Amino acid sequence: MPSVRDVRNAFSSRGRIKTAGIAGATSRGADRLPAAVDLSSYSPPVALQGGDNSCVSWIVGYYMRGWYARRDGRDSSGNARGFAPMYLYSQLSHGRDVTTSFEDNLAVLRDTGVDTRAHYAQGDDNYADAPTASERANAARFAIAGYRVLFQADRQGAKARWAIEQAMAAGNPVGLGIPVYDDFWNADATHYHVDGARGKLYGNHAVFAAGYDRAGVWIENQWGASWGLKGWVRLSWSFIDRYAWEAVTMRVAGGGGVRRPGYRLLPASPAVSSARRTRVGQVDWRTGAPSRARAGNSAGRTTGTRGRSTTQGAPPTNTTTGVTL
Repeated sequence: MPSVRDVRNAFSSRGRIKTAGIAGATSRGADRLPAAVDLSSYSPPVALQGGDNSCVSWIVGYYMRGWYARRDGRDSSGNARGFAPMYLYSQLSHGRDVTTSFEDNLAVLRDTGVDTRAHYAQGDDNYADAPTASERANAARFAIAGYRVLFQADRQGAKARWAIEQAMAAGNPVGLGIPVYDDFWNADATHYHVDGARGKLYGNHAVFAAGYDRAGVWIENQWGASWGLKGWVRLSWSFIDRYAWEAVTMRVAGGGGVRRPGYRLLPASPAVSSARRTRVGQVDWRTGAPSRARAGNSAGRTTGTRGRSTTQGAPPTNTTTGVTL
């Protein structure tokens, strides 16, 4: 499902997973959703977050808002590098390296927009300095119309899959909150299917989901292209049903995703738990100590895939697109 043609072809040739773009998705029947949806053609290049707790801001600002800008042809004219997650994170962290929630980031994006990385002078690491008046004025052009929480709390069962498939079949990528265990932490080019919660719990993380197939959800992470399958992994449906603890979508001005011909959407998904805004403890990635903060992240790790060190210096060149992040 990621925008990696050789991998997609490998799956198809083995007959294990047949992926398809949404326009040609395999239908499960006239009244059912497609068996596979691929929205990755508009996905921003794989990013490298760094060592702070800004993962939700990266997902909401850089990935989700960036996906809609690419879909709508607003990724040029000074926005080729996408949107600045620190624009959101600095307004929520107030100079502290703390965790934030999906709802808080989405509310800032709705109320004030988000500046472009090309225009935002503070870069991808500075959350101590608030946006300037000029940056706020530029950000206002990219405000969203609203957002939706699909579910909160883990162990949703089939309701989680239903909600995610509905959103993606309607043309909307999804922001996901998940716990990070060894399979995810150590993902590489040959181990990129995350199916369980084995080993150490490193904490909670936010990721960008841009497609699904019969085996699970394809997500793009912000740990650089050397992690996982060029920055992507697939989370199995059993993992999603048991461990995903939040899913969100957004709506941009002029409407959300585009419904494609060839299938009819199902009625609204069954009721899912969304009783309160998630407040989840996390692990401080530098000390390993528990934190009382909100939805966490794991991008500040200092050890890489299967014991290899992870470079935190100059951003890599995305191996799929050739674009320097």
